[in-house]
Amino acid sequence: MGKFARQASLNFILTYLGLVLGFLNIAVLYPRVLPDDQFGLTRLLVSIATMAGAFAQFGLDNTIVRYFPYFRNEARRHNGLLTLIMSVALAGALLAMLLLGLFHPLVTMIFGDKNGLYEAYGLFALPLVFSEVFFLVLRGYSRSLQRTVRPTFLREFALRALQTVYEAILDKPMESVLGYISVLPGAFSAYRFQALQNTGPEEGPLHSYFKGEAMHGAGANSGMFEANMYLAEDRILCFELV
Repeated sequence: MGKFARQASLNFILTYLGLVLGFLNIAVLYPRVLPDDQFGLTRLLVSIATMAGAFAQFGLDNTIVRYFPYFRNEARRHNGLLTLIMSVALAGALLAMLLLGLFHPLVTMIFGDKNGLYEAYGLFALPLVFSEVFFLVLRGYSRSLQRTVRPTFLREFALRALQTVYEAILDKPMESVLGYISVLPGAFSAYRFQALQNTGPEEGPLHSYFKGEAMHGAGANSGMFEANMYLAEDRILCFELV
């Protein structure tokens, strides 16, 4: 009983943390990063993948839980149940992807794709459907094994946390393109290598930048305040460049 209570508590915490992240993503970050039509496209693709995945897995997520006791046998790997459900899931996922691909023009017409976004990017729903089907099936299998925390963590928390990180990266176009990491006050900054060169022996930006490395250890003669200042070597570098 303690195991189930612990899993229920963790699932509750992860679910509500996921709700907070979901609200942050939908209400705050996505509108900052994407125009309205692109934001709508992302919601449409997710909705299509969710609905198609629910049909394509043929109700296996609940069926597994219902009939798992008849297959339970750890010594025989539960009589090949995992192989069976993965085969059915693969067939359902491929069928759903095939139908969505064939009827893509019809779906485009139904949704009234005036700006052409769904026509151009609607097929990105296919890998989402594939992933959704296998996630639902494996979640049902995990629940049958009384392991409910990992699926909840992946679906409710980890996925939304990754979206938050991705949206934060997109919110800084220069960093996203050039591969820079944010650091204040150096955010949105790029330095010419020539400007970093020392102007003389033990004098210049690079010398000041690495000066903090010599302020530690038994032979260091710097004071507490000076050593603390050089912990922020990026600020020292910005000051020297200016």
